[in-house]
This record gives sequence, C-alpha cells and structure tokens, in this order.
Amino acid sequence: MMQTYIDEKYLTHFFRSLISTERFSEEERIREEMFDYLKGKTDLILDTDFTSVLESLDSHLRQVVSTTFLTRLTTGRNGTDIQTGQRNKFRELRRLDVYSKLKSPFASFWLGGEYNYPAERYSEKNPYYFLSNTGDVEQWQKMSKMRTFWVSKQDGNNDLVLTSWEQLKDFSHNFNDIIIHDRFCLKDKSGISINIPEIIFNLSSIPENIRNIIFFVKKGETYNNSLQQTHDLLKELLQQKGISANVMIYQSYQTPHDRFIITNNVFIKSGDSFDYFNADGRMKTKGTSIEIMPVFNVNKAEFNALINKLKDIAGNASDADKCGTRSKGILEMV
Repeated sequence: MMQTYIDEKYLTHFFRSLISTERFSEEERIREEMFDYLKGKTDLILDTDFTSVLESLDSHLRQVVSTTFLTRLTTGRNGTDIQTGQRNKFRELRRLDVYSKLKSPFASFWLGGEYNYPAERYSEKNPYYFLSNTGDVEQWQKMSKMRTFWVSKQDGNNDLVLTSWEQLKDFSHNFNDIIIHDRFCLKDKSGISINIPEIIFNLSSIPENIRNIIFFVKKGETYNNSLQQTHDLLKELLQQKGISANVMIYQSYQTPHDRFIITNNVFIKSGDSFDYFNADGRMKTKGTSIEIMPVFNVNKAEFNALINKLKDIAGNASDADKCGTRSKGILEMV
C-alpha cells in the first residue's frame, strides 16, 4: 500500500544518525520509530543498492550498519518489499509535479541528494511528505501524528475533547483525494453545511490542491432524497471555502456501516456519523470518539478490503445511484 522512495545520501545520513544519536534520548526514540516504519509498514524503493551504501561509510560504520541495521531492515518485513537500483524512478523528480507521473496514492520521499526543487516545493505540489537530511525528525512527527479525540469530557483527558472541526488543523496536510464514507452524513442540509466543508477545509493545508471529494452514503439518505440537490449544495458550500474540486456521490444499500475518511496520508475513523455539530456549534453526536492516524498504521488487509468494497460500489453504481464527476485517484491506483 505505502511506498517510500529513499536515495543513497539520505539512507547513509539515516544510518549515521541512528549510530550517533544520544542513547535513551527523545531523538533516538523517534529515529527507532522511523526505522520500524521503514522495516514493516511500507515498500522501499531505493535509487541504489546496499553495497554502494556500505562503500560510502568508513570501516567502523560499515561494520555496524552491515551486521545490525541492514539485517534488521531486510528481514521480517511483514509482507513489504524492497526494490534496489531504481534510479530511473527518481528521474521523476526532474519535474515539480511528481504525482501525475508516479500515480501512487500513498507515498513519501526521503531525500538527501540535490534535485531540481527543494523538498518544500515538492511537498506543496504533491500529496506526499518529502523528508530531507535537515529536519527529517520534525517532518516524520507530522507524517506519523496520531490522536484520539473524545466527543465528551473524559477524566484527565479534557484537552482531547473534540469541540470544533478547527482542531483538525493540527493534522492538516496536502492531499489530492478525500473519500468520506458515512451512510448518513449527507441527509440533513444543516448538518451538511455545518460539518462537511469544515472537515475538508481544516484537514487540507492547501485546499486549492484538492482534486476529488468522493462520498459513499446509503441509498435514499441524501438531502431531499436527491443526489443532484445534495451535489449542488456541496459544490456551493465548498466553493465558499475556496475549494473547487470534483465532487462525486455514490449511494448504495451496500455501503458499510463504518464511518471513515481517507486522504492520501490520513485515515479517520468515527464512532458515529460525521454530522457532529448543530447550528449553534453544540455537539449532537452520540458517538464516543474519533481516531486519526496515518494510512500506513491501518491494517493492510483490512484497508485493501475496504478499498475493494468501495471500488465495487462505484463500479456497479447505476446512473441513478451516482452524481458528479471525478478524475483518477485513490480508487484507481490502489
């Protein structure tokens, strides 16, 4: 599911940092967390091979990396893959828009070499995280951030109570596609207006980059029982937020009960419909919590089964059970 592109200069930097970081420090903990991700939660695509990496190190580091880190990295990978010598795939970095050529919905780049653009520019243009030798720990913390918000006060956890969709700004990131799967979130005009645009706007760091907003709801559970009216309402509300993305709605009796949101980087699971707040901003949901995590922390088999179910609903939807437009995105690329 997840693909991570790493060049030789970053990989040698990462190994050196693992060795030189102070024992039992916060940085060591974070770098070990990064290592665990590279080992078992993503496919790795390397521009070089491990022999070249080892040759770039002095004899002491070479021994440690060879006997310790490479063994850990290449064994027990939990079904993920390593591809070496893939220099041609890094040629896509000659252009600023990597996504349109790469066609991978879930990816990140860990780069130590010099390319046509700095990492920040690539990040602004593509729905990926770009890590570099400078500030990689901080970028990883953004990429891997997780939280559970409660929807009512909990003893000792009141700072984690969801009181406004503006709290999603802590997880804002650049994405092209967002899938909102909720059988009843488009039923009520007031609920749509107050909740849906706010969720999307606060999750996106660059709203004008959003290309596709896709909804899966239960058949007959749309505003005025009309897909077209619901679609037009959404388009109007989103444009007021500066979002001009494609909007697509699918309705089906087969839409699963679970409520979730998927972007190119984040998975959000809710205990109730995303119609959380009423007109005066008061919480009306009966749910207990909302979980936010990176997509790579979702069980791979469960995630793929979920995507396949959505593909099936979308692929078999009659003209009467869909409304809107969308370009190729997550559903075509997984």
